[in-house]
Amino acid sequence: MNWDPLSIPAGKASLLILAIMAFFILTGLIWTAVRRQDRRRLKLRVLATAVSVLALLLLVLRPQWRTELKITEAILVTPGTDASQFRNFLNSNIRVSRVFSLDKNADFREAIAVPDLAFIIRNYPEIRMMHILGHGLHDYEWQEAKGVAVQFHRSLPEAGIQNIWWKRLVHLGEQVHVQGKLTRGDGRLMLMGPAGEVDSTQINDQENFSFNFQFTPPDTGLFLYNLIFKTKDGHLVFDEQIDLLTVPISNMKILILENAPRFETKYLKNWLAKQKHSVVIRTKISRGRFRFEFLNHSKMPLNRLTSNLLKDFDLIIIDGKSLQSLTNAERNLIKSGITDDGLGALIVADEIVLNGGDNTFSDRSFFLNFSFEKFPDLEYRTVKLTMANFDGITIEATAEPFAIKEDVGLKPVIKDNTGQILAGVSHRSKGLISTSLIRNSYKWVLAGESQYHAVYWSRIINELAKEDSSELWQIRPGPVFVDQPIDLQLVTSSTYPAGMMKTESGVTDIIYLQQDRINPRQWSGIYWPKHEGWYRVSTQRGNPLWFYAQKPDQWKSWQQNQKISATEQFAVLSAMKEDSFAEITPRFQPISLLWFFLLFLAGNAFLWLERKF
Repeated sequence: MNWDPLSIPAGKASLLILAIMAFFILTGLIWTAVRRQDRRRLKLRVLATAVSVLALLLLVLRPQWRTELKITEAILVTPGTDASQFRNFLNSNIRVSRVFSLDKNADFREAIAVPDLAFIIRNYPEIRMMHILGHGLHDYEWQEAKGVAVQFHRSLPEAGIQNIWWKRLVHLGEQVHVQGKLTRGDGRLMLMGPAGEVDSTQINDQENFSFNFQFTPPDTGLFLYNLIFKTKDGHLVFDEQIDLLTVPISNMKILILENAPRFETKYLKNWLAKQKHSVVIRTKISRGRFRFEFLNHSKMPLNRLTSNLLKDFDLIIIDGKSLQSLTNAERNLIKSGITDDGLGALIVADEIVLNGGDNTFSDRSFFLNFSFEKFPDLEYRTVKLTMANFDGITIEATAEPFAIKEDVGLKPVIKDNTGQILAGVSHRSKGLISTSLIRNSYKWVLAGESQYHAVYWSRIINELAKEDSSELWQIRPGPVFVDQPIDLQLVTSSTYPAGMMKTESGVTDIIYLQQDRINPRQWSGIYWPKHEGWYRVSTQRGNPLWFYAQKPDQWKSWQQNQKISATEQFAVLSAMKEDSFAEITPRFQPISLLWFFLLFLAGNAFLWLERKF
């Protein structure tokens, strides 16, 4: 409530209630003073009583002085401002009342050094227009600048990475893409892994150069890759780190149906069991007779397929002859498992799959909807797999004398070095169906190259695996830095989840999460890394997410571009409100409560002394 120049924060209803209470208290005290037989100093007693009650009321109401606040402009110097830009701006016709600096390395005598933007907002409320010099501020810093208009006078960023993207969490065998854009450069851009160069490209004095490095991590674990750029004369321009967490494929229940014993199945089952997958195998040994194997799985009847049996599995691996020999009802159960329950299916390429011909059966088009290009007069093909750029080593393999044709809905999984598709995946409602032309992958194991066997099968199985959507942590793409906030996102069905952050040294922090108003399964929180190194965030029951916090001076060019983008965006938004900042606006200054307390003390002291003497 305002009485120019006095303002009381309390509303009308609250003020009325307090005023009525004060009136009755004052009336009662005055009536007590009047009824005293001693009539001396009556007027002074009444005055002291009124002063005490009024002072008590003002202590509760906390009144404020209303003053006129003249809006002024200021300059904020941020990192990236050069001396000539600063001098030219000072000598311009723009009139500013203050000059502030956030650049600790610059020496501008006219500027007042401040720790952050929030300091200016708190201590200089009259400043409503700021001219930003340099590269600007991060998006999280602009959250403190409500009610301030901005004009951005940007500086050019350093030559380096402008944009960068990679998937931080991948499964073993999954191909990693490191994509980005280099502002300008003349030299060699390299991606280095633990074992040396993974991928590279030559840049010949180009601007806005886009790159896309691809590789397959050799093993599970935490990895740091380095993105390095050197000029043609060998000068190092930058060396940036890319953090990566490679995890095993989630444990799956896999059913293998084969028409005859195969060496491929023998080595595959051993690898799957070693990876803690549950494997059940039914092998036909003669007409109507089967052999059964159970690895990491309890025994179960397998003579006939049932809907309950199929619901117990995540993936079925079946060759063309076995698929053809099933009854119509069994094929229909597998079809329903794929479309309705998300069952994955890998169809092993044999003559039924590749040649077709008169080998027709019900739902053939559903299971074998792949088109092939045949290489005549070849018994097999020797190919080089581009899916496994294995620390600079290209994997050679033997393949069927066919290639999978491009088709709508087909996702290529593995290609050879000529671009021919060797393995692909197609969606079937909730599930996936895949086939591969790679022949005898077990020979990698026999040749002492079991890592290639692991990468190949991890890639295939990862494509067919069901997504585990029970709990998922996410952070924004790009590097993470010490002393800069991370927005953590958690998708979970838990009622009240809490994040646990653990550092390399074993220090743990609790992260309290806020539930999204629209999506009840979405939770978010903020964390500020304090030290360089690996961090692990998880809940008590969920899968963790790892990330690496880098020094604040890393990825300079990328950070400069991020600041420029955030500042330009804020300047555009603030320009829409700039007219409202040009007026003289009121400012409310709280009156010190000490004065009211002294009045209350003085009134009560007089009443006490007056009764004594």
